[in-house]
Amino acid sequence: MRKPMTATELLQKFKSRKTGLSSDQLVNVMTQILKKINP
Repeated sequence: MRKPMTATELLQKFKSRKTGLSSDQLVNVMTQILKKINP
């Protein structure tokens, strides 16, 4: 299994991928993902 990434690492990955989302939307997406991972 891969090492778990921190929220900041995930954010950097998403930003480098050019998701087309604004940084505000990115934060919202990240919080939703993190809530799913550890409810």
